[in-house]
Amino acid sequence: MKKALLFIIPLLFLFAACSDDTSNGDAQTADDKGAEEENASNKNASESESDDDEKIEVDKNLFSVTVTLPKSFVESDAQNIDETIANAEEEGMKVTQNDDGSLTYKMTKAKHKEMMDEMRSSVEESIEEIKTSGDYKSIQDITANNSFSKFQLIVNKKEYNNSMDAFAILGLGMNGMMYQLFDGASEEDYDVTIQVKDAESGEVFETVQYPEALDTEEQN
Repeated sequence: MKKALLFIIPLLFLFAACSDDTSNGDAQTADDKGAEEENASNKNASESESDDDEKIEVDKNLFSVTVTLPKSFVESDAQNIDETIANAEEEGMKVTQNDDGSLTYKMTKAKHKEMMDEMRSSVEESIEEIKTSGDYKSIQDITANNSFSKFQLIVNKKEYNNSMDAFAILGLGMNGMMYQLFDGASEEDYDVTIQVKDAESGEVFETVQYPEALDTEEQN
């Protein structure tokens, strides 16, 4: 389990590292510019437009992006939540903890693009690490689609069934779900399908779907 967790994009990892002086300057400039542009857009907006309609805000290409992480992705320890919020706000994001335990992030589009680029690189590095580290010897290759909603593991079936290499699936599933949530998927819409395929026969002998798999694990 510890190996698998190394490939999860943890919430704290995204915000805990402080940027250097140059990065902070660039982020602040992007935030200031985004705030000015957003204020200008708000002045021209119709009074009848709903201010709290986050989906419309994103669809109309305004200058901020709002993302809500469900409670299941939020660290339960109150101290860590406070630290997560503080670190995110240092990075120029506004964070609200909701009554249901979820966290809502609001950021400029520039900051959102920067975050998505970093998350994509992290997922791709995780895939490469699984393939090349030697910790998952039955796994020969991993493919993924552009949104990280589908993964396929090419494995030696016999070695896979006689090992703990299935733990790699958890990391991929969490990575895929986190990426989709920050990319705008709602809690009802995001999902990840992971197929395990035998390299020799071409048989897909295992399929795991997230977040359904997390519910099953909790029940067990």
